[in-house]
Amino acid sequence: MKDSLIISFIVNIYTTLVRWFENSAYYKIWRNIMDFFGRMYDRSFAGNAFVCKDKKFAENSFFVKLISAVLKAADFVIGRPMRFISRKAQGSLIYDGFKFLLENWQYISVKYYSAAVFAFGCISMALEKAMLGYISNRWYAITLAGIIGSFIKPSVSCLAEGEFCLNFFELKLFENPKTIETKSYSSVAVALGIGAVFGAMYAVPHLQLFVACLVIFAVLAFKSEYLPFFAIVFLPFIPTMAVLGIALFALSAMFLRKAKSGNTNVKIDGFSLTVLGMVFVNIFGVINSEAKFQSAKIAAVYISFILFFFAVRQFMSVPKRFFATIDCFIASASGVAVYGIIEQLFGLSETTWQDEEMFEEISGRVCSTFENPNVLGEFFLLTIPLTVSRLITAKTVKAKVLLLLSFAAQMLCLVFTYSRGCWIGIIISMGLLIALCAKRLFVAMTLGVFALPFVVPQTVIDRLLSVGNTTDTSTAYRVFIWQGTYRMLKKTWLSGIGIGSDAFNAVYPRFALGAISAPHPHNLYLLLLSETGLIGISLFAITMIVFYKFTGHICKKSAALRAIGVSLAAGMGGFLIQGMFDNVWYNYRIYALFFIMLGIVAALKDIAEKE
Repeated sequence: MKDSLIISFIVNIYTTLVRWFENSAYYKIWRNIMDFFGRMYDRSFAGNAFVCKDKKFAENSFFVKLISAVLKAADFVIGRPMRFISRKAQGSLIYDGFKFLLENWQYISVKYYSAAVFAFGCISMALEKAMLGYISNRWYAITLAGIIGSFIKPSVSCLAEGEFCLNFFELKLFENPKTIETKSYSSVAVALGIGAVFGAMYAVPHLQLFVACLVIFAVLAFKSEYLPFFAIVFLPFIPTMAVLGIALFALSAMFLRKAKSGNTNVKIDGFSLTVLGMVFVNIFGVINSEAKFQSAKIAAVYISFILFFFAVRQFMSVPKRFFATIDCFIASASGVAVYGIIEQLFGLSETTWQDEEMFEEISGRVCSTFENPNVLGEFFLLTIPLTVSRLITAKTVKAKVLLLLSFAAQMLCLVFTYSRGCWIGIIISMGLLIALCAKRLFVAMTLGVFALPFVVPQTVIDRLLSVGNTTDTSTAYRVFIWQGTYRMLKKTWLSGIGIGSDAFNAVYPRFALGAISAPHPHNLYLLLLSETGLIGISLFAITMIVFYKFTGHICKKSAALRAIGVSLAAGMGGFLIQGMFDNVWYNYRIYALFFIMLGIVAALKDIAEKE
């Protein structure tokens, strides 16, 4: 072949053409143009966010200077007075006692807490009888709990360490569990006094609740760095406003700690800048809205969850916290899955979100702790790859069995959502995860896909094959909405119409096909274009590019973290695929989870950098 005249002739022609092209005026002009735009890109925000050639770019940006100015003002208004009060209060009995409780609450014997609860119940019971003439059952229960607890001598840490379930799951809540030895009589007297004082507050309406919230605030503020853990783990089970409250609490505490310390320096990278950019996109979506008041309320929630990214990143940048939070989150997802399976088995699933004539054999679609089966499916798109990554890296047989059961439960519950977009998303994301992290399983997975028609119920196959079938009312409904939104975007694509359903419904009906109404475009990308226009979709694209840049950096830096990095990338990929078929941000908790996942990736990148 090497001596072939034809091959030699072709090679000579090719090299001659290349040489001629490189020496031509056209090529020189084109190269200069490309170099010019390349220099512009390198100096731009996007270039620095993607490539980070100038490490001081983020630190010298307007956003960081603005945050530094706010922190300096907070230090003057809040930080200095707090430090002054703290210096003056140090050494007092109340200050030292309260500090001791905050630092050692987990090591104090349960019997002292029980004594305080007993006194609180007795005093509150007596005051209610005197003021209202009756005694509520709750006071009997509280007082009885105080009596029973007075016989428990170990501390909270010892009780938690001795629990069978915690030992079985190898979950260590406290380091060095112990019980602090104190003077019994004086400690009981102090506990009874605190409980009696708190019970006496019953005489003033709502004073108990106010003081309880104040104490909880102080306790959480002292250990406020753990608030993201509770938000992440309990997100599927608590109301949106509770998640929002924890997020705001965590951000406020983080801000106050920063102000109290007097450290107003801000270190921020390209990822943090893109997230801050999403805040300004929401502000723009309010200013430009057709329904400003409603958009402002939605944007306030959105911005709170976006800023929660920073609290999550700060908390999870410690390896021990990171893996404990991830494992507890997987356990939480397993609970959601089990609840959904129970719904299906006992006929509690909903038929609201399906074409009952076309899919009459489907008994219903499960929602579990969410309000919508598609929302539940979107939740599992982010949790299932994480579960698989921990399964791949698990060291013990017990851990592998537990994670395998968790994976099976989540997958089964995802099937019961009958969400076609989520099914497509999970198939693609799982294929990527296994191909990159467990190549030995890829062949087995491929064979399993071909075996699915023989083991999967016919209802699932029919549902999956109906993708794109416009005789299905839900599919036809989406297509009509997309067409109407496309007609609207011809007029509004540059700036959008504002955030929220009210802004959408103020404009969309003028472009809708027939009488088709909708609260949103049922497509994440059309939503971004319709709400915040070109700036919104562009910044979202930049955020996702930086997200994947960070996951790639994690995989290169640390082989031990590679599986989790790939799982986060794969899960987000499946989530974005589902975004083609639905508005995945419609549910506030999923919106919060999206930015939590961004914070987790940023934290994992920080851990990889430290390693």
